[in-house]
Amino acid sequence: MLSTLTLLSREYVSPNMVRLNFQADSPVFADAASTDSYIKLVFPADDTLFPEDTNLRELRASLPDSEQPRVRTYTIRKVDKSHNIVSVDFVTHDGESLAANWAVSAEEGDRIQVAGPGGVYVPDAEAHNLFVVDDAGLPAALAGIEAIPEGGRATLFAEVESPEHTQPVESRGQVEVVWSYRNGSETSDLVDNVLAWEWPDIRVRVFAHGERTTMMQDLRPHFRSHGVGGKDLSVSGYWRRGFDEDAFQVGKRTDPLVAAANAEVAQEK
Repeated sequence: MLSTLTLLSREYVSPNMVRLNFQADSPVFADAASTDSYIKLVFPADDTLFPEDTNLRELRASLPDSEQPRVRTYTIRKVDKSHNIVSVDFVTHDGESLAANWAVSAEEGDRIQVAGPGGVYVPDAEAHNLFVVDDAGLPAALAGIEAIPEGGRATLFAEVESPEHTQPVESRGQVEVVWSYRNGSETSDLVDNVLAWEWPDIRVRVFAHGERTTMMQDLRPHFRSHGVGGKDLSVSGYWRRGFDEDAFQVGKRTDPLVAAANAEVAQEK
């Protein structure tokens, strides 16, 4: 079912990441246990709100192409459970980006409907938690690191534009942080840094989310070669270089890398 979020405030947490704080009309967000909890933002074709008992999947199946809402998936950065306030971080872009442009231009009091939350990842206090992300995956990684208890261990490899785009990393556990900078280029030394990392002699739990080729093609086989699989392996492409948002979502349905990963997951269940 759809929930409605009302914009309360906006703040920039880095030069290219803006945080929107919403008042939620539903308590479902306070019950979300995973640190990668996500919502699907619904942008109707005619800017109207749907009835709150609407099922998004059924709605999309019932509408012609011309009336289909556009949907974008974003991680919940944090939830103030006592006040039912939901915070979502958006990476801003030059050019066309439906959700990011809305995040920058929306005014206090504006409402948006969302489906969710979903999500499954939770860091493991008994493992070494390895986070590998770019800007898009950083909110989920920071949320996961903040949830690591005292005595827990983690390493964060994060790619951002420049040192000015880094964010504070807070945790009760022991966290090693390695930033990689694009500095105007398309990529950075993120992959090289991860491949050179000395693998610890304990179980490793991987959360690697970001650009599709980097995560699924360049890094996922490396994690598999170290025996990481099952619930200890969470790898996802949030976007794909050279593809706009709609083209990426369409292509993801037939992406051979995604299909191969899903087949491996099914075999391990």
